[in-house]
Amino acid sequence: MPPRLQYEPLAKRFRLHARQEARRLAEADLFEFSQQATDTVVRAGAQLREQLHPWTTLVHGPGKVETASILPPSPAGFVFWQDPHGISYLTDGTPIIACHWGHLGHNAYWLAWWCDTYTGLKFARAEGGGAIEDQIGMLAHFGPLFYAEQNLLSPCEATPKIIGRPAGDNRGLDGGLRGSADDPDDEGDDDSVIALVYTTLATWQALTTPGPAIRLTRHAPSDATVAADRAAGLASKPVTLATTTAEGETPPDIA
Repeated sequence: MPPRLQYEPLAKRFRLHARQEARRLAEADLFEFSQQATDTVVRAGAQLREQLHPWTTLVHGPGKVETASILPPSPAGFVFWQDPHGISYLTDGTPIIACHWGHLGHNAYWLAWWCDTYTGLKFARAEGGGAIEDQIGMLAHFGPLFYAEQNLLSPCEATPKIIGRPAGDNRGLDGGLRGSADDPDDEGDDDSVIALVYTTLATWQALTTPGPAIRLTRHAPSDATVAADRAAGLASKPVTLATTTAEGETPPDIA
């Protein structure tokens, strides 16, 4: 929950938070990463964490990350990673495939990561988790994405601090960065959240300073998207697609 909302009465807190999230999503610039580009930023995020996090934890304590002066490409944004395995996962294996953020002022950003509803329900069905009709109803209710994790990234001394769940509250996530092991000696950190932050920082870096390995192209919204946005009272925006130069000149289809 963003800090200012923590002082609101409980009855109003979640309603205000939902309205703020809706505003951030409505204002968000749109970004998408191909599967190969997703793999690139996952690896880059792991490298950032390996290079920066041990020193940051040693000097400033757990729960901090070093952003290396990386800023998002826009004050509010939404990014979708095309890799079906996502950039991380929940305890049941449901992949985290998207993130949105919004600027809160004073170099603070609210971050929220999203899971693949369909895959989560498919896993639940495989384990006997309810009738298919109920799961179809859940998909219709939640839509293709549902909340996985949310946190505040705000300046704290020389490094930003992750403010979110109370210590020891490990709801939801227990996976960490795809392709790397959690550090059992990193006491006090929620490893999975730290991993999400570093992968998101690498994603921002790829969008602001892409380098030779990443190609960025802008795509106008389709007629169907424009019609759907108009019906929902939203302004249609182009999508910036990130692909790797190894993928050739023809970009993959935008989901």
